[in-house]
Amino acid sequence: MRFMFLVSLNAHGSTVFQDYIQRCKNVYSFGGEGNSLHLIVRNIDNIQIPYSQNVLYGDAIPLLKDYGNPSVFCTFLDKVSDIQNPHKYNFELMKSRWMKLWMIFRDYTDNKDAILFQKSPANTVRFQGMYDTFKPATFIFMSRNPYAFTGSLLYTNPHFGIKDIINHWGIGTQLNVNHHFNTDVESMLITYEDMCTNPAFLTHQLKELNENLYDLNFNDGRLQSTNFQRINSLTRTQIYEIYQYLEPYKDTMKCLDYDRVNNKKHLIELITERERV
Repeated sequence: MRFMFLVSLNAHGSTVFQDYIQRCKNVYSFGGEGNSLHLIVRNIDNIQIPYSQNVLYGDAIPLLKDYGNPSVFCTFLDKVSDIQNPHKYNFELMKSRWMKLWMIFRDYTDNKDAILFQKSPANTVRFQGMYDTFKPATFIFMSRNPYAFTGSLLYTNPHFGIKDIINHWGIGTQLNVNHHFNTDVESMLITYEDMCTNPAFLTHQLKELNENLYDLNFNDGRLQSTNFQRINSLTRTQIYEIYQYLEPYKDTMKCLDYDRVNNKKHLIELITERERV
């Protein structure tokens, strides 16, 4: 049995990715964000708050005491080191509970090298603890175009500030890129765009990564990128703001082959050409 983790920020297509990979015969997934595994219960202002695996927002929002506060992203980023605190998250307990679930799953397979798959945005900041506890494990780091990511978040949360969203994307994506290139771990660095526009190649790459994914197939004709719609929903002013706030992360964008553009028409043309909208 081997652990496999998808590490990506929210609104990056991780749920779609999970939907495909958990169809594989030798992949077992606990579904969702792993919220069934409540690890710690804290008492904040005499209110019992269950802390599950998915703590990307679970850690920041209760401390703000305002679920609609747009500064949630800043709070999350400021508390990265605190979220990784081993006294807060008991990874060994997490592993123990997963193993108990595996004891149930293994009765349904003859392959003792099957994969236990989990994804959660919180994995971005929990990487080191997960790496130390679950190794040897496989990590798949997934990114998404920052303009489309911003449009996606503003579509569902119009009160969020663009600067906060871009810093959230930039710091989180930098963490994932650094973990991929600078850690001795079996990993892949993929993009939402890879999954939607070149599913056959991504399928091939993942099968080469782990032979237990032999029946994986992203190339079923159902995947469609929403990048064009999300970027097209942005105003010219918003796109220029995004361009400015992406300045500190231009090296990360170059690494992922994303264009930093300050003109909406040009950006739409690039997306249309790259994703063949």
